[in-house]
Amino acid sequence: MFRIELILGKRDVGVVQTLVEGLDNAYSLMGTSKLSDDSYKMIIQATEYLFKELMGVIIDCMLSGNVKSFSVTVWNS
Repeated sequence: MFRIELILGKRDVGVVQTLVEGLDNAYSLMGTSKLSDDSYKMIIQATEYLFKELMGVIIDCMLSGNVKSFSVTVWNS
């Protein structure tokens, strides 16, 4: 299992959520919380099954400016 934390701008939350939701069974959106006026944290839990594809989408979002930063934590379930 993987826990992925994304730091996003306010306008980017919907964009990233829509792109991630396009991956069937790749993730479980744990929630989005406001950090400041224009900074949000989105937490995603993912299995190993489609992790590589999910990370591809996240990196594409980062390269296009929709994700400011992200971190990945791995644990055994």
